[in-house]
Amino acid sequence: MENSMIKNPPNFPNDFSTLDGRWLLVYSNNLRAENNSPLALNQVFQVIDTDQNSIKNVAYGIFKVPIFGNEIEIDFCLDHTFEITSQQYPAQLEITLRETKVKNSEELYKKALLTLPAFQSFAKPGRGRFDTTFLSDKLRISRGVYGEVRLFKKV
Repeated sequence: MENSMIKNPPNFPNDFSTLDGRWLLVYSNNLRAENNSPLALNQVFQVIDTDQNSIKNVAYGIFKVPIFGNEIEIDFCLDHTFEITSQQYPAQLEITLRETKVKNSEELYKKALLTLPAFQSFAKPGRGRFDTTFLSDKLRISRGVYGEVRLFKKV
């Protein structure tokens, strides 16, 4: 699939209208379930708004409270800005974390439980780059600098 894009590769900003929207993470080679982890992810989305230079990674999961043995449904939203770092194949974006929000999914607690700004000292770890190696109106493949592969489906 990615090889077919070499003839008509993704190009930023020309393909931004295709990139805009809500994308469901279908596969990632760096998301693996850890049995002893207190967090289990259910679904992960990327919400991209190119007019606002915004990428939000939204994850829905269950947090197991070790002390009480309870499970709490929580939502995470990692809010990023982005800039184009390569228009050629592969099209590349650099993202910078603005803030992280954590919410309890219960109806009574829709207000953010915790909002963490991206402090300057955390700016380096809050940055990343990814290549878009395939882009259609239904599917997107991105690759990270450490060999991560992510397959998204537009929803």
